[in-house]
Amino acid sequence: MARKDCPHCGGTGWKVVEREGARVAVRCECSAADRVTQALDRARIPPKYERCFFDNPTYSGFDTRGNGTLEQAKVIAQAFARD
Repeated sequence: MARKDCPHCGGTGWKVVEREGARVAVRCECSAADRVTQALDRARIPPKYERCFFDNPTYSGFDTRGNGTLEQAKVIAQAFARD
């Protein structure tokens, strides 16, 4: 949700900017954190995986050793996340 005291959007979540000679409305930065929170909520990640990371070999939550299919799925998921 936009900050009510935001000097850029006045609490609307939108601000007017100049782009290529035209004035356009864009989302204000003050509501960015809320959009991230909403996106994570919509992802419906199970709690046991909320703190899992691909680059943490100690506890990645993604142990694929000995399972070629899971290893391939992990590689694809890493590429998706990276790109």
